[in-house]
Amino acid sequence: MTCIFQAGGALPAASFCYIERPNDQKAWDALQQQRMECITLLEPRQQGKTSFINQLQVRCETAGYLFVRVDLMPFSGAKSEAVWYSRIRQKIVRELNLEEGYPLLQTVTDSTSWYEFLNSLARDRFGADRENYATSRTKLRLILSRYFSDDELHTLCFDLGIDYESLPARGKAGKAREIIAYLERRDEINKLIDQCSMLRPGVLASPRPEVSGASRYRLVIAFDEIGGVGKDWATGFFSAIRSVWQDQRERLSFILAGTIDPRELIINPEVSPFNVATPIYLHDFSVADVEALVQRLVQSESTIH
Repeated sequence: MTCIFQAGGALPAASFCYIERPNDQKAWDALQQQRMECITLLEPRQQGKTSFINQLQVRCETAGYLFVRVDLMPFSGAKSEAVWYSRIRQKIVRELNLEEGYPLLQTVTDSTSWYEFLNSLARDRFGADRENYATSRTKLRLILSRYFSDDELHTLCFDLGIDYESLPARGKAGKAREIIAYLERRDEINKLIDQCSMLRPGVLASPRPEVSGASRYRLVIAFDEIGGVGKDWATGFFSAIRSVWQDQRERLSFILAGTIDPRELIINPEVSPFNVATPIYLHDFSVADVEALVQRLVQSESTIH
């Protein structure tokens, strides 16, 4: 094992350095089942917001949700509103592995088409289509972690051309998740399914878990660095999110993270403020949290020597 210490930057989901704080559970509670609350995560820089989002992503995907994280800062240099919205739409479509020609996903150029695009992500037809994907994806991850030994996963990765040791995860469950993510990014997930069918035919052919229609479909979109929203179109951007969440919260919710409150970015006094979200705060480490982190670092160092 190499040293787990990381001097800066967001911690990956499987990082041994991550110390869970009470509000980790509070945020997950807010996203579960019928609550699907909209969340704001407003903190100064370098306080662990992105690491926190990475942890929530694992919880959501383990529960069968679809999850998309969009860092808005790289788009802040867009020269026009149309270009800015187009880049965000492209990011979401790509992360959801959707075809560009999907009939419900129209071009986005302004706040009106942005509102329609978000609504299309929550409609029954889209939900039913994606639900099958989310269910099979979760099932495949569970098969890898439950029915394959660590040595068998090494062999599977060798056959698929994956460097098992370089996967950014610890433990068999984490490695299983990263194998799927690696192959999805390369559009080669069918290779994994074929290998699993050959090695564990009885398991892969077992009935799919029962799902009660499109109402079980869940999608969470996390917008990181919301201060990157252009001031000229921030009002329309956040107003559309607010409206869609109120209408479609049983299927679609949002996490808004950054250093600026969305209410400060909505400059049009005729538009309702963004007052629908549940605030989540990242409190400073307690003494017990610091002791837990130090203990993990000590354990890591001892394995090296």
